[in-house]
Amino acid sequence: MLAFALITLLWGAFIALRQRDLKRVLAYSSLNHVAYCMFGIFALGAAVSPEGMNAPAIAVQGVILQMFAHGIGISGLFYAVGKLEAVAGSRDIHEFGGLGSVMPRYVFVFGLLVFSSLGLPFLAGFAAEILIFTGAFALAPWHTGLALLGLLATAVFLLNILQRLFTGPVNPDRSGMADISFREVLYISPLLVLTVWIGVFPDAWLAFSAPFVESFTILISQ
Repeated sequence: MLAFALITLLWGAFIALRQRDLKRVLAYSSLNHVAYCMFGIFALGAAVSPEGMNAPAIAVQGVILQMFAHGIGISGLFYAVGKLEAVAGSRDIHEFGGLGSVMPRYVFVFGLLVFSSLGLPFLAGFAAEILIFTGAFALAPWHTGLALLGLLATAVFLLNILQRLFTGPVNPDRSGMADISFREVLYISPLLVLTVWIGVFPDAWLAFSAPFVESFTILISQ
């Protein structure tokens, strides 16, 4: 099962890299990120926890936090892509470029959510992924070492999105696009606040799942 999760993790990232439609990219991004969760769960059956470290609890906490963090991030990204489609009439990633100088507020919103999915420190995605991989490495080090290639593949396709959308020369057909309004930024700001809050203070959120995780790890150890 660990091998299947590892394949899914890598496959989702590389398929996402081949997509032109932004919503398809996000769909395969979800496949990739959910595979992190499955990897953390299946690692529980790989070995016993090393002495002095409750690796199963760390992995499970990471899985729970990853589901929450990814739910926040992908919701915001689908909203952002929907706004881009409403303004431009297209979701084709190859039809854009240079939007960083045209839509600065949009770049801030989209970039923050992408960097969270990428696992940038002090954002929600990092807090979740570091727990998953810390716990999984203690349980299944060889599989986890290979899974780190998935992190690299995830970084490649997410940075590819940012590059194609926001850097380089401005597409003349998109130079007159209107930026998102401050009101629209306000609509999505709860997701942005949660993304930073979870990344900076993950303990506040892990406390909610701690009782379940404690009971669960005692159960699987018996």
